[in-house]
Amino acid sequence: LISVGSSISDYGSYHNVRQQSKAPSSTLSSGTHSSGSQLPSPPSTAKVRCEQNKDSEFLLIKKKAYPPSGRVSALHVTPSPSDSGIVDYETLIRDKENELRVVRNTMEQNEEIIVKVYQEKERAWKEELEHLRSRLSASEKGENALRAQLAGCQKQTDTMNRTIDGLRDEKTGLLRKCFQLERELMQLKMEMNKPRECEECRQRTHSGPPLKRSLPDLNKCTPTRSSC
Repeated sequence: LISVGSSISDYGSYHNVRQQSKAPSSTLSSGTHSSGSQLPSPPSTAKVRCEQNKDSEFLLIKKKAYPPSGRVSALHVTPSPSDSGIVDYETLIRDKENELRVVRNTMEQNEEIIVKVYQEKERAWKEELEHLRSRLSASEKGENALRAQLAGCQKQTDTMNRTIDGLRDEKTGLLRKCFQLERELMQLKMEMNKPRECEECRQRTHSGPPLKRSLPDLNKCTPTRSSC
């Protein structure tokens, strides 16, 4: 659009210049015609050919200055303020697109890095979880074994408590028997320690012995102990 508008403006300015250049010649011809020339001179063929050559040269110059691709050199066309604003917006849009591309690339790189870090952490967490599961299974097995041992120890303690109660009962019974035996032994000792008279003294006491006894007779009467 910029190139077409500039070409149209240049073409209009060129035609205005041609019309202005043709105007004096027409006034001169009209003046001469009105001044007194009775027969107008017909246009010569050379003049017509010259004008045609000028038109063809103008078209060639226009084609060279304004190529069909629409690109116009900055030497021939001066951009208008609206065109410069459009160019500024285009450069701004281009800069924003470049910034957006850079941001997208950085975001993709950061996303790849984040994904790699997350995958590494996930792998480490899985390994740690497997290790903890193995430790948990081992601890559960140990706990079950300890519970079985505890149950066995509880049974053993119950049996030992029962045996201890039986031994205590036996102890009390044995102590009672010991006390009884000690009493019997004391009684036997007391009976053994009692003095006994001989047969002659016993007969004398029964038959009424004389009041006076001689010393040798008393010495003969010595107490005897039972053989038991």
